[in-house]
Amino acid sequence: MKLISTLMLGLMMTNANALEGKYNFDPSHAKVGFEVAHMVISNVEGRFNKFEGTMTAGKKLTDFSDLVLDTGAPVGDAMVRLEGLDTPVSPGSTVGGAAIVNCLKAETAQLLTQAGRPPKVLSAAAVVGSERAVELFEAAYDEHAHRLAKMYQQIGTPSYVSDSL
Repeated sequence: MKLISTLMLGLMMTNANALEGKYNFDPSHAKVGFEVAHMVISNVEGRFNKFEGTMTAGKKLTDFSDLVLDTGAPVGDAMVRLEGLDTPVSPGSTVGGAAIVNCLKAETAQLLTQAGRPPKVLSAAAVVGSERAVELFEAAYDEHAHRLAKMYQQIGTPSYVSDSL
């Protein structure tokens, strides 16, 4: 579980070497909320509209993590300074995060293929041709529908629309 938490934290961080110090949460860029699963069929969400908080950062992510996936973005995530604008713009974590996620997907596909369980891949018509692209798309969503059907098979109570009567 530590690895999964670390992966998520590593992906959410814009820079593994963030500055140490005390930080106030900015309500316009933060959210405090919760989600509760209800009978496996729905989730109830709630949020707090007013909150305050601070965080003291005395260590870098690399000091206590087994693995860090650093997007390489600068501290604060803004990469471009423009003349006449007092704050930098253009976040870099999006590009770095997308590259990390795509590398993980490629590695996972390779491992699954080597294990004899190649994943279903949706490919564009420009890559595999129109007919094959439609075939791949339909196969992936058919599999998805079958998995969902199994998951929901035992949920609910018999009614006039079910086969259980």
